Amino acid sequence: MVMLNLAMKFLLKSLPMGTYFNVCSFGTNCEFLWPKSKQFTLDSLEEALQQVKNFQEALGRTNTLKALTAIIENRFTNMPLEIILITDGEIWQQPECFEYLNDEVKRSQGAIRVFQLGIGINFSHALINGIARAGNGFPQDVQAESMERNVARMLRGALYPHITDYTMEVKYESEESDNDNDIERVTDSMRLLFSDIGEMIEELDRDQLSAISLLNPTVEDIGDALINNAPPHPLPYIPIPKLLQAPCKIPSLFPGINTVVYLLMSPETIKRNPTAVTLRGTSAKGPVELCIPIEIFPVSTNTIHQLAVRKATQDLEEGRGWIYNAKDVNGAYLKIAIHPRSLRL
Repeated sequence: MVMLNLAMKFLLKSLPMGTYFNVCSFGTNCEFLWPKSKQFTLDSLEEALQQVKNFQEALGRTNTLKALTAIIENRFTNMPLEIILITDGEIWQQPECFEYLNDEVKRSQGAIRVFQLGIGINFSHALINGIARAGNGFPQDVQAESMERNVARMLRGALYPHITDYTMEVKYESEESDNDNDIERVTDSMRLLFSDIGEMIEELDRDQLSAISLLNPTVEDIGDALINNAPPHPLPYIPIPKLLQAPCKIPSLFPGINTVVYLLMSPETIKRNPTAVTLRGTSAKGPVELCIPIEIFPVSTNTIHQLAVRKATQDLEEGRGWIYNAKDVNGAYLKIAIHPRSLRL
């Protein structure tokens, strides 16, 4: 609790004047300092510091989902929301928290960011990393000797301008016969075309069926015959994207925080020689972009591939990934277009 109080005091005293802020204490229940966020002034700072001084450990089991829901529902919708979530223990309902943050960040079009601050040694690193990924922020763990530096880094990230709609383009070496197609946008490569998926499934089923004899000479007694499970309903045929990005949605970028994005290339794309990757985004002051030259290292190792696959799998485990954003030619999401079967994906 001492570390938590110190981190909160340092965080509050570092807020710039005019910032709207609030304090939410939570355990089994959650309590706000004010019904709505107030502007940062000397008076509101003093009131918040007094609240922190009275923090107690008697709030019960940590119901983080309830607190996050209350904070997001109580926010001003005309301005971005930055949540700095500080915990010194375990968080319950982790999968539900991930799912809720995934949906709310997407619904707000990136206006919500959650930064996870772990205090002491009793918290789960997997947990704070998962909350930060789902909340489009980044995690930090705080020990006594690194508290001020890490808290300041997190506050700088929370105050950093929002840049949304990150996209990546791969530029290939131009060829005389293919001058117009030397740039490929990753999001276009991951757009699936399955408008005639029903017909495709029926056609595949008919082609794969073979004739079955009505007589089984090996069965002597009908009681010996095994009762097999009913054949599973066929899942839709889904073409694999030519370029697979992991994570599927590029997270927010912050000064001093490393971000790694992988591109898994299909056999079709690796036939061409990539020369550069262009990162684009949208900010309040206009579009931003960064062109990154590609350098090919002749090293025969699968380490990068394994890290990329791990990141893509992590996306799927946490309710994100390319399959969740797949659309048909009409713009309908895969899980809606084939809802009866999507429950088994």
